[in-house]
Amino acid sequence: SSSSSSSAAAAAAGASAGSLRTLRTAPVLAPVSIGPMNFDKVKASLLVKSDAVSASPDADVRRLALTMDERAALDPLFEVLSNEGLYHSSKLPPRAVSAIVAKCPGWPAAECAAAYDLLRKLCLHEDGCATYLAPKAAAVASQAVARAADPSAAFGTRATSIGLLVNLLVKASSREALLEMTGDIAEAAATAATDVKPVLRARAALAVHNAAAALAMHVTRTGHLLAGNAALEAAAVKIATASLAVAMPEDTPESSRATALSGLATALLVSPEARSACSRLDADAKLAAMRGAAKPRSHFAHTIEDAIEALSI
Repeated sequence: SSSSSSSAAAAAAGASAGSLRTLRTAPVLAPVSIGPMNFDKVKASLLVKSDAVSASPDADVRRLALTMDERAALDPLFEVLSNEGLYHSSKLPPRAVSAIVAKCPGWPAAECAAAYDLLRKLCLHEDGCATYLAPKAAAVASQAVARAADPSAAFGTRATSIGLLVNLLVKASSREALLEMTGDIAEAAATAATDVKPVLRARAALAVHNAAAALAMHVTRTGHLLAGNAALEAAAVKIATASLAVAMPEDTPESSRATALSGLATALLVSPEARSACSRLDADAKLAAMRGAAKPRSHFAHTIEDAIEALSI
């Protein structure tokens, strides 16, 4: 589960955390990915949506439809992506993946869900991420942030947008390109989490978790805390406040609340500004109320305790 992954990552990497204090469930030093995908369903939907794009009255949109050659190249692309055991070494067919990365992020919101699902898988492929996605990570993420945060967007659009953002923070090549956007990613996730649908809340928790992990991994890699880096401090403040918002609703599953709280504790550990911002939001009282309702010695309780301790530093 994502929660146990957070705990294991913190424990395994604690010795390398350098100047970061190591708590039981924080800092999270390994992002969590969203993996499973129905390849046949996504491919069929992708072709249908490309047809819809080609029928758009807008000439600029029509130019983003897949050509016949690009459509034919999807089969070898999906064949490579279906073998996840070789994601570290396999190479993707350039024609298909170049077309997907160049065209599909520009499709209208109503047509983008299947494309975002495919891009989510490309994020986890070493060659797909480093060669094709990372150079365009900021542009792709910016659009996904806007769609995830749009309350008028369809459920599928918001869910796949957040899923894409979660996985864009997994591989170092795309994660490092998005460090200054991690706060915006977390805020968009928190906005989506105001919806009661469990999938949106679960993915929102993973998004704030991975956003916090990105900053903590940056700190451990560089050996410097965020103090003095205004852009990353601002991102940490957004991540902390968004993580608290995602963790608050009592009807959210405890596993998702714990995932968000690990992100909160991590953001608090790396950023004095985040601690100040959460103090102004009475986070200590909110966390104390959560602690009172949590089962003692549960993972959820541990994440609450860690967030309280990180806030008090």
